[in-house]
Amino acid sequence: MISLDDQELEAAERTLRNKKCTGPDGLRSSVFNRIAELVPELIRDIARMSYATNHIPDYCTQTKGTLIPQKIPGKYRVVHVATPMAAYLEIIALSRLEHALETKGLGDQHQLGFTRFKGRHDLLATIVASIAHHRVHVKGNFADKATAAHNQTTIVSLDVAGAFDNVDQASIIMKMYEELGTDPIKHWIKSFMLNRIIRIKYRDLISISLGV
Repeated sequence: MISLDDQELEAAERTLRNKKCTGPDGLRSSVFNRIAELVPELIRDIARMSYATNHIPDYCTQTKGTLIPQKIPGKYRVVHVATPMAAYLEIIALSRLEHALETKGLGDQHQLGFTRFKGRHDLLATIVASIAHHRVHVKGNFADKATAAHNQTTIVSLDVAGAFDNVDQASIIMKMYEELGTDPIKHWIKSFMLNRIIRIKYRDLISISLGV
């Protein structure tokens, strides 16, 4: 799978429309969706050209973020919103990366991230099934001793803060180039990772553009 086919592009368009993506710069989501309905070949040609040349269009590298106040006074978190075209290319890139990992056998049978047709819903289902199995096992072992005071309470808490923010990009790119061989998706993802420009807007203040 070297070129992008219509089925792959149509799937990305459906995903983007369902997300109701908004674009702070460039093309608004309403305009993008109208173009996708009337002249889908236009945005598909842009995607194909981007993939073939390993270059993300300049207007897709401009990302604007905003500061969201947290509960703690004086604390904020940054939320970034990509343009609809950038989001469209990202969906295709993720789909192609998942396909590459699957065909080359680089994933793990227990891995849910970067695995086709799997996501957070599968993770939650796995966690719930595991908890249910454990509770049945405990109840079976202690049924004769169980009283009202032995009712089970299960608490699950998981919060990996900034997991991907703290990973060295150079190491990711090097590993990706080693594993994916001649697959052109690696060049495309490298362009996504290294050519981004971010601006932060909070109320009437806008920061200078910073490369990531």
